[in-house]
Amino acid sequence: MHFTRRINEVFTGSPDGNYAHCTLRTVFDFPAHEWSETTMAEKVEILRTLANCPERLFHLIMQYMEYYRQLRPDTADPMTILWSLADIMEFALQNEPPADE
Repeated sequence: MHFTRRINEVFTGSPDGNYAHCTLRTVFDFPAHEWSETTMAEKVEILRTLANCPERLFHLIMQYMEYYRQLRPDTADPMTILWSLADIMEFALQNEPPADE
C-alpha cells in the first residue's frame, strides 16, 4: 500500500480518507512549511498514534524516508528526520508529568 494511503488508513480508518497530514512532513521535516501546521503537542499525539499501529514506528519512518526520496530526490536528507524527532522528543520529555515516586 502506498505510504500516504497507509497513513490515511491509520488516522481515518480508510486508505481513501483525507487526513490533513498524510505525508507526515509536519512531524518529520522541520524545514518544510508543513512543520508549522501543528503544535509540538499535536506532533507528539501523531507519533503516539503511529506508535500504536501494528507496524513498528521505525518501519513507518523508513517508509516515509523512501516516499520522500522518491518525491524529492535532490533534497531528501535523513538527518532532517532525526532532528525533527529529537525536537519532538525533547518537547515531550520536558512536558511529561513527573513519575509517581
